[in-house]
Amino acid sequence: AALHLWRIPPWAVVLLCALIGGFGWSGQ
Repeated sequence: AALHLWRIPPWAVVLLCALIGGFGWSGQ
């Protein structure tokens, strides 16, 4: 798991968080 996290670029994490946050707001 650590290796997979290490391979994920920082911008991908930010984008993923933004997408999750967007879906969360639209869901409610």
